[in-house]
Amino acid sequence: MIGCCGAESSKFKDKDGNIDQERLNEIAAKKESQGWAPESALRLQKCSCPCHQDGMHVMC
Repeated sequence: MIGCCGAESSKFKDKDGNIDQERLNEIAAKKESQGWAPESALRLQKCSCPCHQDGMHVMC
């Protein structure tokens, strides 16, 4: 499997694909506490993989 952004399957988009900023911020903060660079959080926000959308199950 190939990862899309480093936060595979972390859900931060609703079923319509809209970003839930609060969930995205929580994921980014957790990842940064684990050593992620701040620019990686920006990459996560731009990630278009469906694994981030509620109700979607994909293999990255």
